[in-house]
Amino acid sequence: MKNRAILLALASLCSTLSFAPVAHATDGNDYPTAERVQFVEECMLEYPDKGRFEMVQKCSCLIDNLAKTYTYEQFVDMSTAAKAFTISGERGNVVRDTPMGQRLNAEYKKAVASSKEACFLK
Repeated sequence: MKNRAILLALASLCSTLSFAPVAHATDGNDYPTAERVQFVEECMLEYPDKGRFEMVQKCSCLIDNLAKTYTYEQFVDMSTAAKAFTISGERGNVVRDTPMGQRLNAEYKKAVASSKEACFLK
């Protein structure tokens, strides 16, 4: 009887431990969920003729692929430069006219193109 009580207590402990949340070490490239959602929504707007389910999968693949390669800080720098290139007039010139802005924009376009190819998104 005593052994059975010990076995039940041990089984209970093991089952509790097996369902306990596991802490995962981040790899330094974890992007905020809101940023991922916004990216996927913007990506889907580029392909209005495709099916919603297909585009959620492909656009999610795209941001996941970028997150594997670039830290969130690098992604923000590159995407900000790329977005600034679309701003007309003097406000956009602040980024467009700098070597750093041009480099970041080019790197972002290259990264997105490479990720689109990897995710079968053309």
